[in-house]
Amino acid sequence: MEIDLEEGQKPMVVEVGYMSYLHFDIKDLDIDWTQVESIYCRYCTLTIHMKNGDEHEITNYEDLETDYKWPKKMIVFDGDWAIIDEE
Repeated sequence: MEIDLEEGQKPMVVEVGYMSYLHFDIKDLDIDWTQVESIYCRYCTLTIHMKNGDEHEITNYEDLETDYKWPKKMIVFDGDWAIIDEE
């Protein structure tokens, strides 16, 4: 990242973000996908809400190792938390 500073700006904080992926194998679920109301994932558990009120939950605590080699996002802030630059 090349930082393009305006006059008077001084970087004070750099924040980086990383991505982690979880894989949920849903091919063997007996689901009528036209009857799915919503899908969400929280705390490594995929929840599929059906229109009739039923829920399907799959938990995956594996593969939680994040690759910290290259961040997916980097933001540079000044002392007032205004964004100076981001990538």
